[in-house]
Amino acid sequence: MSTKTIVTIAVLLAGAPVACAQLTLAEWTFETSLPTTSGPHAAEGGVYGGSAFAVTGGTISNPVGNGTPESLSSNAWNAGDYFEFRTSSIGYAGLSFSWSQSRTPTGPGLFDLAISTDGVNFATLLSSYSVRVLSSPGWSSPGTPVALDQFSVGVPSSYDNQSMLIFRLVSLQDAPVSGTNRVDTVALTVPAQNAVAILGLGGLMAARRRRTVRSTF
Repeated sequence: MSTKTIVTIAVLLAGAPVACAQLTLAEWTFETSLPTTSGPHAAEGGVYGGSAFAVTGGTISNPVGNGTPESLSSNAWNAGDYFEFRTSSIGYAGLSFSWSQSRTPTGPGLFDLAISTDGVNFATLLSSYSVRVLSSPGWSSPGTPVALDQFSVGVPSSYDNQSMLIFRLVSLQDAPVSGTNRVDTVALTVPAQNAVAILGLGGLMAARRRRTVRSTF
């Protein structure tokens, strides 16, 4: 891609309406990683990519996702067990974190979404949210994603431009449960025009390079 082409893209994005396309920093669909262990499971897409983990006492599997072939699933949950997703937001602002999540009748149904920049100190972004029991409509592939099971949360600006971001979906189940909980299509995104505003021309070139050489988290 030439410098002239990058400049043209920057000008077009800078003048785009607010409802412009999203730029994905990391996305997990589990279609390549096919998880059967606690991880790490590499992100399938995004500028930075990242790693996913399932920190539970159960068996990890990859059943059908929410309109996709695969997901990340675990049974045998205890209070404090979690799914974790690690990536970066260097050079970007206006973050949104999204995911699909469901459970079996005996799986954990109450979670917190937590965030950290160091893996030690966590803040709660979404408190005590409920996860639907997967019945009707169910998850299938191919199929239309079930909107009832999709979540999206805006990330505070204090987490913009961070070398490390860690998101956890933490079970609040107050007693051990044997059922399963699964997630799919987990993504960290930003409005495309925000990348131009923060990165500038040089940053756009660097971001392009990072698409081919991703960091390991």
